[in-house]
Amino acid sequence: MHKRIYLCLWLFCIVGTWALLPYLYRLGLFHLDVPLWRLALGLIVEPALLFGVALWISYKIVPKTDLQPFRADHFRREVFLDGTIAGVCVGIGIYVFDQIFVRGHPWPGYYPIAWENVLPSLYGGINEEVLMRLFFFSVVYFIFFKIFGIEGRRRSYLLWTTNVIVAFAFGAAHLPALLSMESAGAAEIYWKLLYNGVASLAFGWLYWSRSLWVAMWAHFVADLIIHVFLSF
Repeated sequence: MHKRIYLCLWLFCIVGTWALLPYLYRLGLFHLDVPLWRLALGLIVEPALLFGVALWISYKIVPKTDLQPFRADHFRREVFLDGTIAGVCVGIGIYVFDQIFVRGHPWPGYYPIAWENVLPSLYGGINEEVLMRLFFFSVVYFIFFKIFGIEGRRRSYLLWTTNVIVAFAFGAAHLPALLSMESAGAAEIYWKLLYNGVASLAFGWLYWSRSLWVAMWAHFVADLIIHVFLSF
């Protein structure tokens, strides 16, 4: 059964990459005047390979840990209640933090159409969670798991250490798009790195304490709050 789940996630990740394109196009980070072969390479081959490798490694690694990313106990309550509450809290928290310390729209001078922000929210909820939680979190935790074991309180320490490492990576992964904007300053970069890292800690906690599905839904809801409902 898990094979089918991984296959579906792989297909969703490819589609999720496509969902990001209108947003990137309006930001000037994606151009259509490129050869067809390069377009196909970037939209099909590269995401298929990237997420294919990440999911294959996850498929091999996750069963060797005590993680249960596909747990379905109390599915509707955990995903749609716990996930929604967590996503709303993260989304509003980031928005308030941004207004207090950065004081501006996350993309100065750019006010996108709402539907263009719904699509990248899908990318965040699906693609980023597959890469950062199902793949990267699981791999880092697996390494710690094998080296230190999980006796007593050690499991909690290893999970949070893993979560912090993934949070740094998650925050850093959001910097290239920000650095492409001419108005991005050092303070803005610092604060965005910080609150993206804090959001990652929340999603990581949901991943190991609930399931991947809860983390994905919470991430999607948080992105909707930030990029759709509070973006204007």
